[in-house]
Amino acid sequence: MHIVLVVQDASLRSALIARLSIAGASLVTARDLNDPALRRGSARPAVLIVDEATIAEQLDAMLGEPRWHRVVVLTASTPSERASDADPRLIHVQRDATAARIAECVPGWRPDAEE
Repeated sequence: MHIVLVVQDASLRSALIARLSIAGASLVTARDLNDPALRRGSARPAVLIVDEATIAEQLDAMLGEPRWHRVVVLTASTPSERASDADPRLIHVQRDATAARIAECVPGWRPDAEE
């Protein structure tokens, strides 16, 4: 699975890189959603993992792009506090449990995995 990380917190980003690498993910990190590295990325569907503040005004645009197999938004609120979203590709994960929770999800994010 190809995963793109746009996470500002360096320690969280490092923890995610370690866990996702162990889970077998192919990773790309970017400074922001306008980073040229995102345009040069693979044509394969990818998972975008991004801070809530980074994607706040661009969420609909990101969900409109077919290259994103999933869009995982790291949030301060618990998932039960989040409003239900219409797009099944959108996942909210509480920052406190991020690294472990996301690593658990990787096998199910593979394009060939059953949903």
